[in-house]
Amino acid sequence: MNWPLCQDQLTLEQFAKTLLETRDLDPVYFGLLGIKNKAQLKRWLVAYWCFYHCGFACYASERDSWQFWKLLHIAAENKKLAPIGERWPRSAERRHFRGNVAIECIKRLHVRYNKPEEFVDYISQGKTLEEVTKLVNQHYLFGSWIAFKCADMLERCLKRPIQFTEDAVLYQEPFDGALMAYQEKYPLGHPASLRAAVVQMTAETLDLLKAYKAPPNFNRPLGVQECETIWCKFKSHRKGHYPVGKDIREIRHGLQGWLGISETAVKFERALPPLV
Repeated sequence: MNWPLCQDQLTLEQFAKTLLETRDLDPVYFGLLGIKNKAQLKRWLVAYWCFYHCGFACYASERDSWQFWKLLHIAAENKKLAPIGERWPRSAERRHFRGNVAIECIKRLHVRYNKPEEFVDYISQGKTLEEVTKLVNQHYLFGSWIAFKCADMLERCLKRPIQFTEDAVLYQEPFDGALMAYQEKYPLGHPASLRAAVVQMTAETLDLLKAYKAPPNFNRPLGVQECETIWCKFKSHRKGHYPVGKDIREIRHGLQGWLGISETAVKFERALPPLV
């Protein structure tokens, strides 16, 4: 590939294809290929959806039932240092998952589900994004954004047949990214609505990328959920905050420390795409 050396000059097509070819679109999904036990994979997902941190999710997934919930409670409380000598982590995406609300969330999940895998099984009853969202939203501190991610990961990582409609790009960052791409392509365009512009760009982008398959299993064409990730990263890229490979680097950095105490973290790291 002969992409421009200056990444802030990447077009939408170049940026999207580079994300796909370097596997930086959703590197977490490749890491999860290293977890072969399905029950442990479900526990990993629950810990990840709460704290959105791969290293912690690997460590927590090695525990079952009450030991799992006990660890998540300690992490939510965040009074004792984590075994890596730092505060228990949570990423920027779940920055509000802290303090008393985080403790209350874990308590309610534990009361409702003896085994964390039961949480995943419950929301997996949904067959569409809308159905999964309704099931996820029944849980304290689980709003629409994390519900979208739950549905995406159920479909990609657990191979659940969940349908996403063409207008499923609902959240501000990807929505803005799609509008940014529309305005660059059609500077004098006048769409019927902002929503119509986003739907149009989604359809055009999927057509542009029709030669690619959805990671990590490459068993279907790209869909609206992959577009959602492309739009989100494209907006950040255009503003100078997302060089291709950023996700892979940050995930690998977040695993440091956990690699010495979690065999799952080691397996997860081995399955990750290489650094770009």
